[in-house]
Amino acid sequence: MPQVLRLALTVMAPIWALAGCATGAFPEPKTAASGAAPAEIPIEAVWSRQPTALVALRRASGAWDEQVVALPNRTTVPGDNLLVMRGRPVGAGHIGPFSPEALFADAGGTPAPFDADVLGALRVSEDAAGPVLWTEKRIGAGVVCALGLRRLDAERNLVPEGFSMVDVMLRNCVEGTLEEAMSPLRPDRIAIGAPTRPADPDAARPRLLSPLAGPRPGGAIASAAAGARS
Repeated sequence: MPQVLRLALTVMAPIWALAGCATGAFPEPKTAASGAAPAEIPIEAVWSRQPTALVALRRASGAWDEQVVALPNRTTVPGDNLLVMRGRPVGAGHIGPFSPEALFADAGGTPAPFDADVLGALRVSEDAAGPVLWTEKRIGAGVVCALGLRRLDAERNLVPEGFSMVDVMLRNCVEGTLEEAMSPLRPDRIAIGAPTRPADPDAARPRLLSPLAGPRPGGAIASAAAGARS
């Protein structure tokens, strides 16, 4: 087995463990695709543009098509930096509202170093690709861990052809800024149908919407954020 694939399977084991207890960034999953075997895919086949990606795996079932991208972790924070993308093929059934709880449950739990009450800490931002739920955790001097979640939809031409939506979860710990930690979710990286460079450079930068200053962005993500705070 090539070393990079062996590393990938080690990194992804906490997400795609099929039996027993899993440890790491994500515990054992409960996704609809959990019975499918993961396969390595070329970085060029990843649904988003991630120039620092180490390796990518894909697993598909009738209801979901899932990709997991391993990102570098140059910090001493335990766990793996990962971008998880779960796509719903067109015609695969009812699409419910965006739910952070469902994403965490499908992944088997809240990604470390965040704890189970992280929903209450989620904030809402908006950029050219729509709303983003996110929070951060500072660890030591100069290290920031970001947890970001968003839904991409076909209406904005943001998902691969043949998909109606893609739910995304990012866990990224970096030695640097929050903007750097959240960069894998930038519109010019995450949105398949978006141009590599937005016409307005500021459009790629999230705008923080304070929970104390309304209105929040409409739609299912805002509803999920509101529910998380209640």
